[in-house]
Amino acid sequence: MIEKAIILVAGMAIRMGKLTKYKPKCMLELGNELILERMLRILIAEGIKEFVFVLGFKKDMIKYFVENSFSGYKFTYLENNDYMNNNNSYSLYVALKNTEAKPFLLLDGDIVFNEKCIDILLENGNSDALLVRREGDMGIEEMKVLIDENYCVKSISKEIDPQKAYGESIGIEKFSRNSHFKMLDELTDLIENKKEVNNFYEVAFQNLINSNKINLFAFDISPYKALEIDTEEDYSNAIKFMKEWKND
Repeated sequence: MIEKAIILVAGMAIRMGKLTKYKPKCMLELGNELILERMLRILIAEGIKEFVFVLGFKKDMIKYFVENSFSGYKFTYLENNDYMNNNNSYSLYVALKNTEAKPFLLLDGDIVFNEKCIDILLENGNSDALLVRREGDMGIEEMKVLIDENYCVKSISKEIDPQKAYGESIGIEKFSRNSHFKMLDELTDLIENKKEVNNFYEVAFQNLINSNKINLFAFDISPYKALEIDTEEDYSNAIKFMKEWKND
């Protein structure tokens, strides 16, 4: 049973313009909740009891909100001290290096999703899995996946041809305890040895797939929606979608 979630919330969200000038993206409002508040509510309902936050921009604002809004759970706060000059692979490296190895969910902190998405991820029998959105357009910015006949991910990259992709990885994954060690080893090599601090964490996923160290399975979240908020337009769409989502 998975009871731990790693949530990456270090970035500045420059593309969001004035909306995130004074607050992190995860602290934007959606209806009567903040993005992070909604995420935590859903995860708690799914049995998650331990939360690891990797903080950066406006770290104290996030920590203050969490500490004053939720109780009875284990919260660990880690820092990506150079968040302006690295990427989410570094934040994940910080999380894995500084926490106990156990099965975990990994979430980008800017994802708005229907709670049924987490059901799909937790209820499948695979130790390592990610969620994929197959509906809607895919372009250059989307993190796309290719799979084999068993729905095992063979490639994950923004460079994949959208016409050939199975779908878009939405930024929510689960990994086993063994994969914690494998992922940490890979990220340590990339960051400490090769000095590659500005990768997306999917580069580590791909390297582990290429070396046959993990089997990462893709699960389609259709008909449930999920949206990564990268731009002001994404945020507007999320507000609109909130009015349409059911079973949430």
